[in-house]
Amino acid sequence: MLVNVSSLNLSDINTVLGFSEPTYHLLTALHTIVVFLALIGNSTVLYGILCFNALNLDRIALVFILNLTVIDLTLALINGVTVGTTLYARRWVVGVEMCFVQNRRAVATGGSAMS
Repeated sequence: MLVNVSSLNLSDINTVLGFSEPTYHLLTALHTIVVFLALIGNSTVLYGILCFNALNLDRIALVFILNLTVIDLTLALINGVTVGTTLYARRWVVGVEMCFVQNRRAVATGGSAMS
């Protein structure tokens, strides 16, 4: 179903998406918790690798884990801010440029997951 979102008001968006007021609050809270856990977990892995050499792996595996951690931190920050803001405001408030970035990120993530 295609909807012209520029002509919708807040009550129309609730009707189109089918979410009630408590559901929006629940989604925002769950999203915040997931992003917070992603940031804490990946920061812990990064700190353990860089400061204590906590993982006794060969160099290739260590670089792979380090790359995954940095990418996951970056995606958690970018998606955490944009999706959290969108859930809270119930509309896209971060501009056309960030919409383009989010779209390209989604295409790249989906393409890499399928290969």
